[in-house]
Amino acid sequence: MAITPDAIAQNKTLVSPTAVQNAVEGGADGIITIGLDAGATFNHRVLYTLSGTAVEGDDYTITVDTLCVQGPNPNPNPGPPVLETCPSGQVDIPEDKNAPSAVTLTIAAVDNADIDGERTVIITLNSVSPEGNVELAANPVADITITDNDAALTVTKVVATGSAAPDDFNLTVGGSPVSSGVSNVY
Repeated sequence: MAITPDAIAQNKTLVSPTAVQNAVEGGADGIITIGLDAGATFNHRVLYTLSGTAVEGDDYTITVDTLCVQGPNPNPNPGPPVLETCPSGQVDIPEDKNAPSAVTLTIAAVDNADIDGERTVIITLNSVSPEGNVELAANPVADITITDNDAALTVTKVVATGSAAPDDFNLTVGGSPVSSGVSNVY
């Protein structure tokens, strides 16, 4: 969604995602915030989708640091709101009349033994409600990278020493034998 001249003239509050920190398997969690660039007098529900090369559940889990108002309206009336865990793809940004407010999504990389390489998590904001004086920023997309902590073993040169036949090998890593056997390289 592009920022229109009318939005600028009307002094609209914009909602956008921000990539704060990348994730590392077995290390730091990834952080993405979704926030307003100015104060707001209402809670605002933001719907988003996740994409990228990383797969939720297999490569990462995601948690949101706030609860959502139960039901389709983030500003129920009358009575106090009933709060629940935000369903996947939804956050409610709480109102704060005096300052910009945001929610934090934590992306925890699943530490596995697979050699996955780097993977991405991309968040795209789809809508905000109620709209009123709030709309999506011109580029409502942010992404983080999940860095793999598993390394592939690359053998670049094998040299037969001592009494080893040309087809036999002994693999040693850090002084400890890892494997031995016959290798047929053509």
